[in-house]
Amino acid sequence: MNDEKQPVALKDALAMLPPGDAVHTFRNPAGFLIGADWNKEAIAEWMLQHEVELSGPLASSMGHGLAGFDDDGLMFIETVTTASVSESTEAAETNGG
Repeated sequence: MNDEKQPVALKDALAMLPPGDAVHTFRNPAGFLIGADWNKEAIAEWMLQHEVELSGPLASSMGHGLAGFDDDGLMFIETVTTASVSESTEAAETNGG
């Protein structure tokens, strides 16, 4: 298991979002889940202002393959897939980049 952060470029993060106008997010404060839908413009603006990284296996298995921190804590972001970004990251690391 890799516990290191795996940052995702904004362009790649936007490509991972589901089709349509809404993107689901959730947070896990105090041991319970709070979910909310964001419109794509708002989530893109949020991602521009905050570092986004690949989430761990549990959140990814729940369809929320991106995560980022803000003043309210950790937020998980709905994705279609994480495979293409993971493969790109591994390729870059293999090629020294």
